[in-house]
Amino acid sequence: MADTLDRLMAHHGPQAKAVVWEHNTHVGDARATDMADVGEVNVGQLVRERHMGRGVVLVGFGSHSGTVLAADAWGDVPRIMGVPPARTGSLEDLLHRAVRGERALFVFPHVQLQGPPSAGRAEWFHEEHGHRAIGAVYRPRYDRVGNYVPTVLAQRYDAFCYLDRTVRSPRCAPWPGNPGRGRPGPRACDPRRGRPTRRDVPRERRFPSRRTGTRSRNRVCRPLRSDIAGVAPGARRQKPGRTSSRRAP
Repeated sequence: MADTLDRLMAHHGPQAKAVVWEHNTHVGDARATDMADVGEVNVGQLVRERHMGRGVVLVGFGSHSGTVLAADAWGDVPRIMGVPPARTGSLEDLLHRAVRGERALFVFPHVQLQGPPSAGRAEWFHEEHGHRAIGAVYRPRYDRVGNYVPTVLAQRYDAFCYLDRTVRSPRCAPWPGNPGRGRPGPRACDPRRGRPTRRDVPRERRFPSRRTGTRSRNRVCRPLRSDIAGVAPGARRQKPGRTSSRRAP
């Protein structure tokens, strides 16, 4: 991924700038975590090593609790999951107690200018704390035992954005074939009709109970019926078993 980024920057010229949006485990410098103990590297470390003097800024994000869109395993359909309160003693727990219910942005001195404290105890951002990592796969029931990376925050990032509670993006609609898990996001419209398409309407609206006497099913599903039947948009669809009463000229 770092090589691809280098090729893109070379293609767009020396004045180009890029913003790379990734999980903390990819963005934060691996040398400030236990990843370095097993010889692992990531994008943040490689970009710093290659382009430190060209304005590289690594920004991390964290929250104490909320919801997230993730999957139970690789290849599974993503769903909305609750994020439990952060583990006691973790970085997120520390910030939750310090700025309860608020947001905060921390900007750290350049990593090459940082040095050991002259006297007394180091600042909290120079100490090692567990830092929660949530990726494409997340299991909330194991959050306290398997989702915290030992981190020296001021060395891992150039800035850190803390949000006490976060929610999954409202624009992330459930994947097709995932009934009953979450609600659809903003409705997509059939470009030829300007109406919601069939797959973007909740199942209970597409298949209402016959006892309700509602006709919304016909109105909602009609935009896609012509596509399914192979009839040109706007053409009148004939019911099966009937012939047209219109005579040929």
